[in-house]
Amino acid sequence: MKLLIVTQTLDSKHSVLGFFVRWVLEFAKQCEQVIVFCLDKGDDIFPENVTVIHISRAWHGLKIWPFILAYQAFKYRKNYTHVFAHMNPEYVLSGGIVWKILRKKVNFWYAHGTVSLRLKMATSFCTKVFSSTIEGFRYRTKKLCLVGQGIDTSFYASVSVERGLQTPVRLVSIGRTSATKRLELLLETVMLLKNKYNIQIVCTIIGGPVTAKDVEYEKSLKEFVVRHGLQDSVLWSGPLPLTQAVEILKTQDIFPHFGNTGSLDKAVLDVMMCGVVPLSTNEAVKKILNGISDQDLTIIDSEDAAKKVSHFVNFNEKEVWKLRNKITEYTQNNFSLKVFVSTIMSKMLYEV
Repeated sequence: MKLLIVTQTLDSKHSVLGFFVRWVLEFAKQCEQVIVFCLDKGDDIFPENVTVIHISRAWHGLKIWPFILAYQAFKYRKNYTHVFAHMNPEYVLSGGIVWKILRKKVNFWYAHGTVSLRLKMATSFCTKVFSSTIEGFRYRTKKLCLVGQGIDTSFYASVSVERGLQTPVRLVSIGRTSATKRLELLLETVMLLKNKYNIQIVCTIIGGPVTAKDVEYEKSLKEFVVRHGLQDSVLWSGPLPLTQAVEILKTQDIFPHFGNTGSLDKAVLDVMMCGVVPLSTNEAVKKILNGISDQDLTIIDSEDAAKKVSHFVNFNEKEVWKLRNKITEYTQNNFSLKVFVSTIMSKMLYEV
């Protein structure tokens, strides 16, 4: 297969989208040739069969990247047979007419609960659409293929799960600081553990805001911390590339996850590969957690999360080791990036 990939950011040092470099590398292993169109580019080195085309967001101050993308799609038309657009419907809309004229197979990855007019329009140009779960693509179409998620499990080889809960207990959160993550519930959980359950807690928040709205949201969270006297219990690490984030994650205990997008958040898998115990309100994540352990790892709200954390505090070291081991083994066996990419490619090649 000769594949054209369109994505926002191709930079392994990016705190949110750095993982996509590993996707590209795995596609490169399984494809004859890969071309990547990206709006932001890092300094990563790729194998010879990968060509990266950096499409600037602004040219002489003009935001005409959709037209440049369409032009490049036509220019390189002989170098690819299939298209794989990642997350943003705008990529499909920008190149859709060109690809339709050229009769290219257009495939689109989208994993978010939001259904917009742009998403519906983009779907009309697609041969197939891919998502992690049914909750991650809520626009009903026969083109939908559910393929789960995938991470490079070899990246976590240095992680040891032979560790009990620490004192103070270490909570962690990772990902973009956004209202969809509902981090106010995480802070409420910290407050309840400290004041109601009298448990020593340190919560590390890895990530940062992206939009102006996110900046205001983060400001409100920090005001909550000060207002409730949690300054000694909450640490803000800011956004970190995954290589640095893993060094923190592999020392943490529990990940209360309140994200409500409905899709399978890749950050949950990263945390699980580090042996951190996840507690989640997310419907897609709950389906995974129910298959891991006889322990109830699902939560409803901050009160429920605090209650579950207090329950785990009573575990002895061997019980914690056993649970961590189950979590990492399950993730490794079910979310391999190699199998994930192979599944996507086989579905792209299969004609309905």
